[in-house]
Amino acid sequence: MKADFNTHLIEEGEGVYDYSQPVNLSDIAYGGFGEQWNMVLNNLNQSKVFFDALSLVEGLITTSVISFNNYLDTNPENTAHHEFEIGIYSVTIDFDGTNLKYVLDYTGTLPVLGEQQSQIYLSYNTATLEKECRIQLGSANVVKYIISEDSYRFAVKYLGVRVAYFEVLRDAENNVEGTIVEYVTLGEGVSLHRSAAQFHIDDDYVSVVGNKTDSLPVSYGYINELYSTDTGLLQGYEVRKALSETVDYNTMWFNLNSTSGINSIKRVERANGINPHTVFVNDADTAFATKNVGGIGLKTLSRRYDIEFKTQYLYRYDSEQKMFVEVASEVPMLFVQQENLNTLNQDINNQNNYLNFSLLVSKTVRNKIISDHESLIDIFISSSDEQTIDSIYLFIADPYAFTE
Repeated sequence: MKADFNTHLIEEGEGVYDYSQPVNLSDIAYGGFGEQWNMVLNNLNQSKVFFDALSLVEGLITTSVISFNNYLDTNPENTAHHEFEIGIYSVTIDFDGTNLKYVLDYTGTLPVLGEQQSQIYLSYNTATLEKECRIQLGSANVVKYIISEDSYRFAVKYLGVRVAYFEVLRDAENNVEGTIVEYVTLGEGVSLHRSAAQFHIDDDYVSVVGNKTDSLPVSYGYINELYSTDTGLLQGYEVRKALSETVDYNTMWFNLNSTSGINSIKRVERANGINPHTVFVNDADTAFATKNVGGIGLKTLSRRYDIEFKTQYLYRYDSEQKMFVEVASEVPMLFVQQENLNTLNQDINNQNNYLNFSLLVSKTVRNKIISDHESLIDIFISSSDEQTIDSIYLFIADPYAFTE
């Protein structure tokens, strides 16, 4: 995304609201990410601890490369392999005429992780220009990434319980496509939970489709989120949930500040039909009323629309830890079944005659969400099993060891 990350930054204590009293929509931070895109960001953010370790030894790498150059100058007959010590660091540099490899082994204290036995492996292919880096911090934390001219792949094992694989490809028109697969584990080979997402980025939109959800089982369904490339803001998303083998719920979700006619919201911790809360808007004495689909069919008693509270993810910067901290924020969102979108304004105003409601999301954005929903989800389903936990461990591999 082109947007400044400040769009999604909040201060400590923000992003939490007392909805037992009316809250103005203008006071709600609606800059949060949905669960699909946040999974991408979360893994990138967690990988930062590895790059912090790399920055700690950046000066040492420069020093050891100078030492290697001096070695080449004084040992012209044997220039392929060199090993030496610098303080607590064991350094190995190897060049076979095509691949330049650098390995740094040491034990030291690292931010967040404490004292760890670590290895940093760097490789550069002078023919293909491909760069590879593998950083291992203790036995439980590993990241490996490979960068080429038009692709970026990395896998991470974090604290021994989370394993993820991330791949980004760029085409000739500078459009970007990516995949992320995440496993929560009990250790190597024992997977508890799998989530995945695919994303597509062009000049206008970031489209993300996946099955990540923290509140419901993965079988709940599939979600496609849409963001503006320029602003980084969530435009809306759509959920596909199977009602039967032949019938799906397709519900579109929009931030409540993307509407007009509703200025404040309050909730009571009492179920209202399927809705886990009873919702009041604009200080009204009566609850916000929904409307069933009606007619004859499996969806007859389902809601055409409603307001529910959903979790979005913002970030605040922790200056002491020098890292971004995720903040889960409950915000009110409006959902509408796709087939009832065209009558949404009329339905809400007829059921709530004190409102003059209107959905402000443009037709272009609505159509883009629907188009992504109808095309990207099936592609995601057909390819979502390509990366298994075993293939990710194979990509991560073991600490590098030179062979004779």
